[in-house]
Formats: sequence, structure tokens, C-alpha cells
Amino acid sequence: MKFILLWQKRMIIMNNFFKHRLGLHFKEMTRYLKYVFNDFFVIALMFFIGALGLVYSNFLKEVVGGLWWEKVVIILVLVIALQICGMATLIKQPDKVFIAPKEYEFGSYLKSSFYYSLTLAFLFEALVVFILMPFVNISLHWNGIQIIELFCLILILKWLILKNNWANFYLDFPKSIFEKVIVNLIIPAIVLIVILYVNLSVGIALALSFSILLQLALNRLANLLDWKYLIDNEERRMANIYRFFSLFQDVPEVKPKVKRRRWASPLLKSVKTIHNNTFTKLYLLTFIRDGEISSLYFRLIIIGFLVIVFVKNNVLSLCIYDLFIYLVGFQLIPFYKIFDDNVFVHIYPISEKTRMDNFRIVVRTMLSIEILVLTIGMLISGTSIQFIGFALIVGLFEIYCLTGPYLKSKFEN
Repeated sequence: MKFILLWQKRMIIMNNFFKHRLGLHFKEMTRYLKYVFNDFFVIALMFFIGALGLVYSNFLKEVVGGLWWEKVVIILVLVIALQICGMATLIKQPDKVFIAPKEYEFGSYLKSSFYYSLTLAFLFEALVVFILMPFVNISLHWNGIQIIELFCLILILKWLILKNNWANFYLDFPKSIFEKVIVNLIIPAIVLIVILYVNLSVGIALALSFSILLQLALNRLANLLDWKYLIDNEERRMANIYRFFSLFQDVPEVKPKVKRRRWASPLLKSVKTIHNNTFTKLYLLTFIRDGEISSLYFRLIIIGFLVIVFVKNNVLSLCIYDLFIYLVGFQLIPFYKIFDDNVFVHIYPISEKTRMDNFRIVVRTMLSIEILVLTIGMLISGTSIQFIGFALIVGLFEIYCLTGPYLKSKFEN
């Protein structure tokens, strides 16, 4: 009896330890989120969601139901959605030293982290099914009860994937790429194929069978944790979150990655190596090789292009056109200060005005490329030439304002 009480007390301690970690995690996330959800981002998000909603609404009007590709789309969307929201353990690097002596009690901590991760995953999957519901209703002619059953099936599959993540934390569980592909991709795909092409109840029974088998395998595992895998998994998860936050604020946890891009060598060679072009070449070289800023630039252009292609409303298309020019310009302008911590840059015999002019050339070049891509998107969407010309004039004026008065007021003393 005393042993049971002692064991329960230790489990409570581990649960409280997870709650403490979770509180610190929420505090850290809140600190970064206030920079993410500023007034500008909220307005941009409203425009973006509105544009996507309009595109989705127009797409649903063209869906007739009964076509072969509709079921394929549902399977792909749901399988991709199941890969998001993995298990969050909130483990830190020192834990392998300080918590290792209590390894046999650590199952209670992982259980708490499992249910926390499951709650987040359920909320996300509910959002995905809610968005997909009109398409499922039109293409498959399912009623509300069948869609609820589909949601329950998705929750079972997500439970299965998270349980597999949990099992991977132990040394005696056979970890491999093949095993992850089977559990994360093949089993969900098979179950979804069964419910769409055979029977919904059979698919749910199949998903439950896989889940029970995995739970039985997990019960047979010893309590020997693979600390390296456990820590690496959490660090990868947090790195993705920090990388998103770094788009809006400097994040100490994100280390810059520099990579040479050989495809851009001709562009760099086109810039003459003369005294007045020193910072032009330096900014261009840094922009191309800096993984964070260049990937953000290309992602925003691609997203803007795709949204404009599918939006048929001229006014909304113009708003998105100008919004994405501003988004990219807003992210590029702080790049001006990237060399301020390098002491050698300050001893260059180059005036601040020349540096500002060089930076202005680089930003205008990047934004002009974006305008070209977005204009092509307007042409593909069937927008009239007259309206495209008007959008082009507005876009060029916006570039002038961003790289002229705004840039000057922000950095020149």
C-alpha cells in the first residue's frame, strides 16, 4: 500500500513538472506572438483569408460531384493534415542528466505531453474537416452524421500517429524511416481509401485495429528512454516554431544559415566591382546566401502569385497585389542594418548616402521582380490589360514610397 502511495506521489510530481514546463512554454510563446499579431499582420491576414475564402467559394461552384479526382483530393488533404502537430514533449538538453535517474517515472510526464499534443492536434484536425466539409458534401453527397464519423476517424488516425511518436522515444522500439512512412502515410492512406471506396464503418474498424495493435506493442516496451532521439525531436519541433517567429522578430534561438547558390553567380557578376557599387554587391550577395530572408522572399512571391491567379475580382486582386508588394518590402527594409555589427564595414571609405543608394537599388530590383511575377499572375487570371496597367502604376508608386520617403525617414538621421 505504501509503495502504491509513493508511486502515485511520484507520478503527481512528474505531472506538475510538465505543467510547470508548459507554463514556461506558454509564457515564451506569448512573448513572441505579440510581435506576430501586430495590427499590420492582422490586416494582412484578414485580406489573405478573405482571398482564399473567395477562391475556395469559386472552386466549390465548379465542383459537380462524382468525379474520380474529388476523392483523391480529399485523401491527399487529410493525409497531409495528419502530418501536422506532432508530439510536443518540451524536453530540454539538461534533462538527460538531471531527469535520467527518474527515468522509470518519466512515463507520467510523457503521458501528460501526449494528451496536450492530442488536444492541439484535435483542434487543428477539427478546423481542417470544417473547411473541407462543403467539398465533401458536394462531391460525396455525405450528410452531417457521415462527416462527424469521418472526423472521428481522423482523430483515431491522429491518435495512432502520436502513439507511434511516443513509442519512438524508447530504445527498444525499432525506429526507421520505413516504419514512419507506414504509420504516418501508408496506414492513413489505406484507411481513407477504404472509407471512400468501400465503407465508412469498415474504415473506422480498420483504424481501431491498427491503434489497438500499436498500443499493445507500446505496453510491452521497457522504460529505457532514447534521450538523444527525444531531445533531437523536440529541438527540431521548436526550431520550426522559432523560424516562423524570426520572420517578425529577432529570435536568439535561430542561427543564420549561409549557403552558396551557384545559379545566382551570373546575377552577381553583372554588378560591376567598382567603389560606388560596394554595398550593392554586398547586400545582393548576403540576400542570396542568407537562407532566411531569401526563402521568405520567394515564399511570399509564390503565395501572392497563386492567390492572384485564382482571384477573379479586380478590386480584390489589386488589393492583394499591393499587399504582397508591401509585405515583401516591409521584410526587406530592415535588411539595411544587417552589417551594423560588423566593425570592418564601418571603416569602409564609403559615405552613408552611397550605402543608402546601393541598398535602395537592391530593394527596388527585388520588388520589381516581384511586380513582374504578380503581373504575370494577373494576365493568367484573365484581368484586362487596362486594369493591369493601372495596377502596375500603383505598384511602381508603392515601390517608390517604400524605397524613397519611408526608407529615408526610417534610417537617415
